[in-house]
Amino acid sequence: MHRPVDTRLPRTAAPIEWATIGDDTLYTEQIPIRPDGTIEDGDIAAQTKTVFSPPYPNRSTIGADLMVKGAKIDIVAHATLRKD
Repeated sequence: MHRPVDTRLPRTAAPIEWATIGDDTLYTEQIPIRPDGTIEDGDIAAQTKTVFSPPYPNRSTIGADLMVKGAKIDIVAHATLRKD
């Protein structure tokens, strides 16, 4: 079962969570969203600066055609939380 993580990011109209934990894995994805919930629609530099503002999750970057109009960057990360 996955449980949501409080990321302090704004709620969206979409039925998504910004981050969840399932078993021993953290799943997160970030888009260039401003604190007021609007999308930064500037160039890639402006969008990247918006995505890397606090809170800073551990992540990897990919480029793709995105579902969010105007978004040029999508950050995805998975991290294991298990301690061996």
